[in-house]
Amino acid sequence: MKKFLYHVGYHIVSLIAGISVFVLLAFLFVYTMHPEGGYPIQTWRVLRSSINTSRYLNTGFRLVSKTPIEILIKANLPEKAFESSKRYLYIPQAYFSYLAVYANDLKIGAMGLEEKRSGHFWYRPVFFELPNRVRELSIELSGIYEVGIESAYLIDRSNLSRYLALLFLTNTVSPMIIGFSIALSSIILIIALSLHKGKRINYIHLAIAGFLSAVWMFDLVDFIDVGGSDFLLFFRKLLVSSAYLGLSALIVGIERILFGKMRKVGRILAILNLTSGIIVWITGDFVALDKITSTVSILLFVDSIYLLIDSFASYSKILSGAAFFFSLCILHDGMVLSLSIESKLISNYGVIGMFFGLVYFLVNEYKEMYVKATVDHVKSLIDPLTGGYNRGILTEVQFSDDDTFVFIDINDFKKINDVYGHDVGDQILRFLVEKIKENIRSSDLIIRMGGDEFLVVLRNCNTKKAHGIFQKILDDFNCSHPSRPTFSYGITKFQGSLAKTLEVVDNLMYKMKKKPKKYRFRTMNAFTSLRISSRTYPNSSLYPMPL
Repeated sequence: MKKFLYHVGYHIVSLIAGISVFVLLAFLFVYTMHPEGGYPIQTWRVLRSSINTSRYLNTGFRLVSKTPIEILIKANLPEKAFESSKRYLYIPQAYFSYLAVYANDLKIGAMGLEEKRSGHFWYRPVFFELPNRVRELSIELSGIYEVGIESAYLIDRSNLSRYLALLFLTNTVSPMIIGFSIALSSIILIIALSLHKGKRINYIHLAIAGFLSAVWMFDLVDFIDVGGSDFLLFFRKLLVSSAYLGLSALIVGIERILFGKMRKVGRILAILNLTSGIIVWITGDFVALDKITSTVSILLFVDSIYLLIDSFASYSKILSGAAFFFSLCILHDGMVLSLSIESKLISNYGVIGMFFGLVYFLVNEYKEMYVKATVDHVKSLIDPLTGGYNRGILTEVQFSDDDTFVFIDINDFKKINDVYGHDVGDQILRFLVEKIKENIRSSDLIIRMGGDEFLVVLRNCNTKKAHGIFQKILDDFNCSHPSRPTFSYGITKFQGSLAKTLEVVDNLMYKMKKKPKKYRFRTMNAFTSLRISSRTYPNSSLYPMPL
């Protein structure tokens, strides 16, 4: 309990943010679906129906049948219905394949194909402008398997903005969310393919969940023609099944990423969602599919709570906030489906919020892994003794004809090791790299080729300047230790290939090494050597001077 309370305290800001976004979204839908001052049409008289139904229907009806439905309903409007110039019919949510509106028995508009009546509309609002002095309003509804009107209002121009806002939230945003979901899932899949097998499988589960959620969200898109009842039944099964299969994949992916394995409760939930997604396919008609959808929607309550608890383990406040918002949206839609509440489904908003949170979490995790891998890779290219690069760097960089290569070999290095010991020999190597670094640019490269051999690459540098630089380095290096170390070097421009360049510069270095007297510096007297030793190397006993 203490651990749970700690997580709640840690994520409290994220939880408040998730609640705030959910409340704002819910308020927008409530605000747009219930116009202020609008005249509600409460009762409809059934004039004609292809299925058995009562003579009068209250607004908020939804009829489902195994066969196509056609129904004609009429409402008588009192004088007060047109007070304040109320001249628009506004239906926030209706279910139909074809809809036609008649004012005083005169057709004023329609949605869908009149001849085929094979569309699928239910998520977007319906809006028609009415003529003056309407006393009777009739609506003809056709549906492949369902017809219905959740609510209907007569409104004036002041409420037009509510219709436009609801149209944007449903008809415009839904396709955008589908696109975002596919894009974010693709990002997750790309990340997954670059990871090792264990993490790759986890991320692929999340990508699958995203793609399946995108498939489900097509249920919120209007289709003017779906071909016929057989195809629509198949299509509806596919959409509903995708929702639960996606939730199953989402639970598996999150469990494995956050905990490294599937826990017992998570495994049970994943199996239940998977089973729900499969059961949908065994339904034989729309009525059975509708009943199954309402029944298994109870599972959404458990999914939402469990995913929220799971997100606490991430220590990512962005992910927990997104998961809480997603959970509230799933909880809301579970109530709408199981209790037949008049409201729009908003899980599509929850899905996109959840996947934004997941992408943020995964990108940050991937960035940490990338940085660690980069650091490890860079470390593998560094010579631990001198701090210069090792020869592995040669396969990592590109060279140009303007680059100058300098190959260095310390003279009599074996004698230094024999006389002063290997610790001093190592110190001499470090001195050389230090002196080179002091005289070259950060863009140049110092590479230990092995033993006491070094390669220096001077970017965009001519050979004359390189000679001047290394004469100074040689002078400084000669004074860096009482043993008076020196080195031989060769200098050449890049020869078009690395192998050719190394061969040329190595030969030039050996030509210098064969004539050491020509390049030897003047000998310091004993007093100067002693002064350098005592000033620069206070522990001069570690660097004995030969007599």
